[in-house]
Amino acid sequence: RLGHMGNISENEVVATLSIIEKTLSDINYDFRLGAGIGAAEKVLFAKE
Repeated sequence: RLGHMGNISENEVVATLSIIEKTLSDINYDFRLGAGIGAAEKVLFAKE
């Protein structure tokens, strides 16, 4: 669970999602590679 990791930076969240996407890709899970990272970056690094 990412929520139990304590205080983590935006970059660490993106890196963790990248590892999850790589793992899903390795097991041939049907999804669009980069979708999770793109969505996270859009929210985490949005200019207010």
